[in-house]
Amino acid sequence: KRKAIPVSGQTSALVDDLEYKYTGNRLNQVIESAMNDTGYEGGNNMIDYDVNGNMTTMKDKGINSIVYNHLNLPNTFTMSYPDPIIVGQRSSANVGYLYRADGTKLRKNYSTKPARGNIRTSMTDYLDGFQYSYREAGGICLTCRTEYAFEEQAYGNISTAF
Repeated sequence: KRKAIPVSGQTSALVDDLEYKYTGNRLNQVIESAMNDTGYEGGNNMIDYDVNGNMTTMKDKGINSIVYNHLNLPNTFTMSYPDPIIVGQRSSANVGYLYRADGTKLRKNYSTKPARGNIRTSMTDYLDGFQYSYREAGGICLTCRTEYAFEEQAYGNISTAF
């Protein structure tokens, strides 16, 4: 049981009254008994696993499916979530991963489909300790902690940029 003081009040209210259901070491279900929508966001749905023990769905958190590769690494995620702009509508997201044969992650593809509007995609490559991010919109991320360095040749041409 978890209590918290609401934004508009002085007295604490019950936010979460969670019951966890297990089979062995697998969490099968989270049951929320508190009638407060600011706590655990879930619908008391079952959590599914594959034969190797990998979680494949968790509808309470919007995870519709997770598909794993032969190394038991996540290959694709399909998720849905409440649209932040249009009340009552749902948006979706897909994440896909590409790995080397030894399991080293090489690429992540991410796409979102809002309730209205166009699909937005981004791709990140992971190569030798560097991350190369590509977005559909392009541009520079002003909030990222990234430094750019340029090496000029004698005639003013830029030969290297990172």
